[in-house]
Amino acid sequence: MRANKENNLCESPFAFWWSLHKMGGSTPQALLDRLHKWTEWEFNMLEFRDMATSDILVEFGKELFAHYGLIEHFNICEERLSNFLRLLSSQYNDENPYHTGLHAVDAAINVHYLLQSGFVRFFTKLDLLVLFVSALGHDTGHFALNNAFLLNSNHEVVQKHGSTSALEHFHLSKLMEVITDDKCRFVDALSPSDHAEFDILVGEMVLATDMSRHKEYMSKFEEWCTSAKSEFGGTDQVAATSSDGYFSWVEAKRSSLSYEERKLFMTVVVKFADLANVVKPVAQSEAWAELIMVEFSAQREREIALALPLTQPANIPNREWKVAKHQNGFLKFVVEPTMVLIMDLASKEKRDTVLSHAKNNGEIWSQRVIDLDPENASNVCRARFGC
Repeated sequence: MRANKENNLCESPFAFWWSLHKMGGSTPQALLDRLHKWTEWEFNMLEFRDMATSDILVEFGKELFAHYGLIEHFNICEERLSNFLRLLSSQYNDENPYHTGLHAVDAAINVHYLLQSGFVRFFTKLDLLVLFVSALGHDTGHFALNNAFLLNSNHEVVQKHGSTSALEHFHLSKLMEVITDDKCRFVDALSPSDHAEFDILVGEMVLATDMSRHKEYMSKFEEWCTSAKSEFGGTDQVAATSSDGYFSWVEAKRSSLSYEERKLFMTVVVKFADLANVVKPVAQSEAWAELIMVEFSAQREREIALALPLTQPANIPNREWKVAKHQNGFLKFVVEPTMVLIMDLASKEKRDTVLSHAKNNGEIWSQRVIDLDPENASNVCRARFGC
C-alpha cells in the first residue's frame, strides 16, 4: 500500500496532530483533559455528552489517524481530513437517544482497543484507514428507526435502496457524500488502486453492520477459527500452546492470510466495535441500554400512530425489568458468543478484560431479570401491598 507522493494536496508539510497539541493547537481544553484514559476498556464516551459532538468526533478522529500513522503514510491533507470529520459529525442527529456521533466515536475507540489487543498485526495501513472511516461513519444520517420500520412503512429509504439492508445502504450513501465532498476529499491522496479498494471495503464494512446478517459473518469467522485450530493439531494442542499471550494456532496462520480472510477479520472488528458497549463496565453498559430502549419505545409509538406491525416490546410499568430482560437476552445469545469468538485472537490481558466484563454483566442482568420480574410472587406482593 503506497501513498501517492506526487499528489500532495496540502501546501504545508505534514505535521503530527499530537505535536500541534503541544504547540498550543485549538483542541478544546475540556476535551484534552479527558483524553488520558481513552485507550482503556473502562473509557466512557458518554461522559462527553456535555460537549459539542463536532469537537469530539473531529479530535478523536484526528488522534486515531495520527496514532496509526495514516496521515503520514498516505500524505493526507490535514485540512481536508478535518473538513471531512466535521461534516461527518454534522450528519449525526444529537437529538437521537442512542444513534448519535457519540456512538460513532465510541465505535472507533472500540476499534482502537481491539487493534491494540493484537488485531493490528493482521492489517495493512489501508485496512486501518478503512476500519476507522467505517466505524466513524457506519450510522451516518441515522434517524432512530430500524430496518423493520422502514420495510413495514414502505419508507422512501426502502424505495430508493431496496429491501435488503436498506438502512445500511442509506448510511453508506450519506457517508460517501461526505467523503466525496469537494472540501473533504482527503482520500484523493491515495493511489488510484488504493482509492478503489478503499471505496469497496468501506462499503462492505458499513453494510456488515446490519444485524440481520450478524450470524452469517460470525459463522464464517467461527468456521475459520475451527479450521485453523484443526490444522494446528486440534483442541488439545491449541489449549496447550500460547506465545506472548496469543494463541499459537492464530500465529501459525497469520502470515498466510488471504485477502478474503483479512476482509473477514475487518468485518469482525467492525462488529465488535458496534456491540462493545454491551460488555463495558455495567454502569456504562446500563446507560447505553437505557438510550437504545428509549429509541425502541419512540419507534413503537410511531408504529402505533401509523397502524404498522409492532416490532418493539410494549411499554410496561416495570421499565427496569424490561431493560434488564432485553439486555440479558441480547448479551447471552448475541454479544457474549461474539466476544468469546473474537477475543480468541487477542492478547491474554485484553481477552481476560473483555470476557470478565461479559461474564459479570451477564450475571448482573440475569439476576435483575429474576429480581424485577413482575410475575415473581414477592414482587407482586410488594407492588400491591407494600410487603
